[in-house]
Amino acid sequence: MARFRSSLVANVAGAGWTAVLQIICVPIFLKLMGAEGYGLIGFYIALQMSLQVLDLGISVTMNRELARYSAQSDSKANVRNCVRTLELLYWLIGLGIAACLLVAAPSVGTHWIKANSLQSADVTQLVRLMALTVVFQWPLSFYQNGLNGLHQQVHANVVRIVAAGLSYGGAVFVLVQVSSSVTAFFMWQLVASIIHIVLIARAFWNGMPRSTQRPRFDLSQTRGIWSFAGGMSAIAVLSTILTQMDKVVLSTVLSLEDFGYYILGGVIASSLQLFISPIFAAVFPRLSSMFEKNDVREIRDLYHLGTQLMAVLVLPMAVVLGMFAPQVINLWTGDSGVANRVAPIATLLVIGTAINGLMHLPYALQLSHGWTSLSLRFALVKVIIFLPLLCWAAARYGAVGGAATWAALNACYMLIGVPLTHRRLLRRDALRWIFRDVVFPLLGVLVVVAVYRACLGNDATGWRAGVEILGASLIAVLAAVLAAPKIRHEILKNLFALKAVGA
Repeated sequence: MARFRSSLVANVAGAGWTAVLQIICVPIFLKLMGAEGYGLIGFYIALQMSLQVLDLGISVTMNRELARYSAQSDSKANVRNCVRTLELLYWLIGLGIAACLLVAAPSVGTHWIKANSLQSADVTQLVRLMALTVVFQWPLSFYQNGLNGLHQQVHANVVRIVAAGLSYGGAVFVLVQVSSSVTAFFMWQLVASIIHIVLIARAFWNGMPRSTQRPRFDLSQTRGIWSFAGGMSAIAVLSTILTQMDKVVLSTVLSLEDFGYYILGGVIASSLQLFISPIFAAVFPRLSSMFEKNDVREIRDLYHLGTQLMAVLVLPMAVVLGMFAPQVINLWTGDSGVANRVAPIATLLVIGTAINGLMHLPYALQLSHGWTSLSLRFALVKVIIFLPLLCWAAARYGAVGGAATWAALNACYMLIGVPLTHRRLLRRDALRWIFRDVVFPLLGVLVVVAVYRACLGNDATGWRAGVEILGASLIAVLAAVLAAPKIRHEILKNLFALKAVGA
């Protein structure tokens, strides 16, 4: 539990620092480069996420295998050889992706991206620059998952904090002091990516088990992992379609300016990842180690603790962002026109992202048991339904239609996915997950925030709006904690322990 707490705190610190930098820097990027320039950044983000389908399940598989290794006594040399083999394969995939992007750059710049003020030749050059950046951005997931599997999440987040400072802070410096062009922004991202990959690769290999033998390429050491990796690869392909197809479709349907507004709404929703990703990253390797020891009681306790922690941290933030969306965006960007355009999009994306975050814990439970078939079948069904629905909604309602499709998709995912998960794993825990872990905290948050907002009205602006949003956030978290029994128990236990130490 002590290791879990330190991992969780480190993950939240790393994600929090990145989120703070994003909140500060995105309005600066928008002001200096304009909506079209920020739209190109959004295109690059969507491109990065879409390319994760080519991960082939390698990074998550290594996370699980290294976590299982911590509960075994396998040969250190074999583990190192397995990791070196996967590492080289991962770099080769990244180089292949970059080569394909370089070849496709003229077509993307001319026919895909709809720019008004930028020439197609300039956009083509930017796509080529993105391709070079991908070479060094691509392996980051491999090393990050490796450090998570080694339970070295403190070291991973130290690197993350330094790299985020370089990426965001350095970009602002370059845009202000050197050039406010989009080309200057991506040139700096290339430099920052090279520094990041050097730091995290070094941290990863320093955290690996020591051996007198140098790690070497040996495909025989990976023979036992490809079944799980294959399932993860298929899930990654379908999940990327589900999470990124809205951006792909909307980037072709909307103008670059309107697409930039949609990406801004996505940034608001992605702020929930401040807690979603850290909790999953802390829980998944721990569950994998517990599964290797067949410790069902510990698995059950950590699973419900993780779900309630996700609910207590994510649901208050989601409800406040949804109910105060115009005020939040206006405070963030300082532009009421942008706030009015982005608010309905952001609210729908926040709803979908919050539900998706809650489903990370059942997903972690499945993966820790090596069970990929349920997620694979479910993702396939979602794609079959989602794509036609997305195309229709985007064509008819534009950005709002794409956001609504994301929210509806995740609501269906929860209603069906939770019962199916608990038919096989922790069979008697489905209702406990639904009501004690999720519904009770959600109802508590909804009631107090709705009453709070009704009492305040809608006319607050500036610093008053900021104070009201902060007050809503505090009472929402308090309501969620009181409604979540495991979190309430953990807090009281630690308070009594502190009191005993003080006495």
